[in-house]
Amino acid sequence: MRKKTPIERLHKARKVFLGIIIFLGLLSIFIFFALNSPFFHIKEINIRNNKSLNKEEILKQSKVRTNTNIFKFKISDIEDNLKTNTFIKSAKVKRELPNTLNINVMEREKTILFQYISMYLVVDEDGFIMEHLDSKDEKLPIVTGFNTNFTDVSENIFSQEQNRNLKIFIKEGKNLHLLENIDEIEKDFSNDVNIKLKNGIFVAFGTLNNVKYKLGLLKEILEDVEKREIKASKIIMNKGNHPILIKDD
Repeated sequence: MRKKTPIERLHKARKVFLGIIIFLGLLSIFIFFALNSPFFHIKEINIRNNKSLNKEEILKQSKVRTNTNIFKFKISDIEDNLKTNTFIKSAKVKRELPNTLNINVMEREKTILFQYISMYLVVDEDGFIMEHLDSKDEKLPIVTGFNTNFTDVSENIFSQEQNRNLKIFIKEGKNLHLLENIDEIEKDFSNDVNIKLKNGIFVAFGTLNNVKYKLGLLKEILEDVEKREIKASKIIMNKGNHPILIKDD
């Protein structure tokens, strides 16, 4: 095989160099066009999966506007802007060229009201504090008698070791659709938990040990009470292994 002469190698190197220069030049032209052409100005912003937040609130939080260049904003910056809203758990943003931006949000769901002194902390199922209220929200179960050192918005009441079992209670109660029927969850001075149901039944639940089993058992009892149309006033679960059902007189 014949070796290339120095002149042939020089010509090849020049061709490669010229090809790189042309490529970089075309790339620069494309970038300039993409950043300055109205063709890539945002014409439509689609908001998906929002429930409690309206489109205007989410757009304001994103800091993105129509008629601005679609490449002007970093996707990660838009997502971070959205997650500063305590009602937004996560956000995914995608460009749809040439001029559409799609924003998918996952909102936090108000789950309980955690009473702290005279204030109520609106908390999601993960313990994340979404906001403060001065008065009760009748739609949410109230949690009383528990302590926490975390009371600021965006902090987590379940970060404290003493509230870890409460976290299990809330998550499992929600999974079993029991939480929606609870009016109040109260821890007394003996660390026993009492539950007041919206139908008037009082449940002496006991300590928050073996929570999943006890909640499953409570669900079965309540379903049986409803099925048999029993007029019950109390369910005692802190006196031995077998719950006691007390009927109305």
